[in-house]
Amino acid sequence: MNLFVYGTLLYQSVMDLVVEQKFNAMSARLPDYTRCCLRRRVYPGIVPHKNSHVDGLIYFDMSEQAIQRLDFFEGVEYDRIDVQPFLSNGESIQSCAYVVSPIYQNVLEVYKWNEDSFEQNHLDIYLKHVQRVMKNYQL
Repeated sequence: MNLFVYGTLLYQSVMDLVVEQKFNAMSARLPDYTRCCLRRRVYPGIVPHKNSHVDGLIYFDMSEQAIQRLDFFEGVEYDRIDVQPFLSNGESIQSCAYVVSPIYQNVLEVYKWNEDSFEQNHLDIYLKHVQRVMKNYQL
């Protein structure tokens, strides 16, 4: 299974803590979605939005174990759905992505999530949070 990521999972250090495996990745763009902040959270979410796009990465051929760990990590705020992002060469590739669940879309903020700000102001603390969360993961 391929996975399109667009937020904190763009950071290899976060991905390593969550899935505990390495996967090949390439830059990609997901059309007709937008990336937003979630109220009182340092991580973003995506929702459908015509004539917009989200840049991110596609991780290829992820294991079932990795997907199970990601499902646990993403929790109830997100639904894993099928999407069709495009690679930089224009090729469309079947993937899945975690999108904000409709019942949580009321926590979306109008401003966009900023990777640089996240990295400078929140990444170190967020990595500690991820470690704590994933310690609770059980098969």
